[in-house]
Amino acid sequence: MNTVPSRGGNQASQERASLMAFMKTPEEETMMNEVVNRLLLPFATVKRGGVAQAIKTVSEMRSPKTLVVDISDSDLPISDIEKLAEVCEPDVKLLVLGSRNDVSLFRDLVSIGVSDYLIKPLSPDLLHRAVSALIDQTQTGQRQRRGRVISFIGTRGGIGTSSLATNVAWYLGHERKRRTIIVDLDLYLGSVGLFLDLDIKHNLREAIESPDRVDSIFVEQAVEEISNKFYVLNAEENLEERFKINDDALEVLISKLQENFQYVVLDLRRTPGPLTQRALKLSTVVSLVTERTLMGMRDTVRMTNWIADLQKKENIVIVNNHVNTGTEGLFSKAEFEKNVGRKIDHELPYSAEMARASAHGKIDRVFKSPIAGDLISFAQNVAGWGRSGVVPQKTLLQRLLGGR
Repeated sequence: MNTVPSRGGNQASQERASLMAFMKTPEEETMMNEVVNRLLLPFATVKRGGVAQAIKTVSEMRSPKTLVVDISDSDLPISDIEKLAEVCEPDVKLLVLGSRNDVSLFRDLVSIGVSDYLIKPLSPDLLHRAVSALIDQTQTGQRQRRGRVISFIGTRGGIGTSSLATNVAWYLGHERKRRTIIVDLDLYLGSVGLFLDLDIKHNLREAIESPDRVDSIFVEQAVEEISNKFYVLNAEENLEERFKINDDALEVLISKLQENFQYVVLDLRRTPGPLTQRALKLSTVVSLVTERTLMGMRDTVRMTNWIADLQKKENIVIVNNHVNTGTEGLFSKAEFEKNVGRKIDHELPYSAEMARASAHGKIDRVFKSPIAGDLISFAQNVAGWGRSGVVPQKTLLQRLLGGR
């Protein structure tokens, strides 16, 4: 049934490297290995290369807790460091090495959140002190950046909200190599696990009932790896069972996920409830999925007003899904926007081929469709990259201090 890339071992539970360093010369490589040995660092890796090799390597695996990279050969060092930050997990500490004794470069690097900048040639003692300081920061959790929370909620049932959320999460994680998790907050009748052909688990319920158990180890063991950089947390509870939702549970869970993932995608129940309301309040952006019918128009107005009580209006993205389905009573875009009182941000065409691909977990086919461009544009927008897909030049410091 499922043709999403095959799942191997759960990468989320694999031990992260305490340090990964990219050094330009054999002498510097030897020096860094000596520092690693002096500090007795577990799971440390020293490689030959510069910032380009660092970007390529980190995009294909879990980020190390501390990253050392050489920008000596970089023509655009600030831009390259921004690109590197985009593929790193939220808690990575960064030490930059370079040959330019330039005060303005140093200030620029510090201003965008780089932990330290060392000018070459290096000395063993200087490198040891700098690396040791960063290791201490990783252990104390200083200056933690947080992942972006993208919520999906539909005005109606059956308009593809869960499918859209799953496709966007897959695109960010699998296609764009950003560490992404989708959480299906409908613990009884959620669809995400069905789309991805997952076994039934109860880890999400456990997190909601016992937030005191939610730490990094719990997260690593609870989430399911679908493909490199793409993970899922869901449940399928018995309809006859009821369980207590701890008041702080969702905030604790999402906060911990933000520490471990660059993007946290939430698929929400349409009906108001404690989990949905808290999720909306904690979101960076809310995708309100609708259709241009009379009921869709009425509920877009009602739900926009409801969400606006929990979120800033500018954080609400209205997306008209399944355009051109021949639905009776369909309003024109202009009529819909006039009655709703705001613009539709995205319109996504309906494709029977894409619908079948999503329903059978063949998400790679969704993004090979001729009309996939509209879906990609939408995904890039809610990810904070704008419709062009170019990651905005928000400073690394801004990202380190918060994904919002």
